[in-house]
Amino acid sequence: MLSLEARAIAAGHAWKRHAVEQNEFPEITTKDQFAELVEHIMTDATSQTKDLSRGRKAWWNPEKGVVVITNPKSIDVGTAFRPRNGKEYFENLR
Repeated sequence: MLSLEARAIAAGHAWKRHAVEQNEFPEITTKDQFAELVEHIMTDATSQTKDLSRGRKAWWNPEKGVVVITNPKSIDVGTAFRPRNGKEYFENLR
C-alpha cells in the first residue's frame, strides 16, 4: 500500500515538471507508477536518508539516481527528481 506522502508527491508539481516536462523518468508513464517509485525510494534499504531544515526529510537512492524530499509545509508534500549531479546534490542538502 502506498503512503499518502508518495501519492501526494506523485500528484503534485514533481509529476508535471520532472516526469512530464523534463522527462527525467522515461520508464514512468502514469502517476501511479510515479507514486510507486517514490514509495520505493522512501522505503528501500539502500536509500540514504537525512533530516533537513524546516521539518523536511530527504532520501537518495543510488540504484535509481533519484532524490525524494518531503516537506510537510508544501501543498504537494514534497518532490522527487533525478538531479544532474546525483549524490552530490543530496549531500549538499541542508
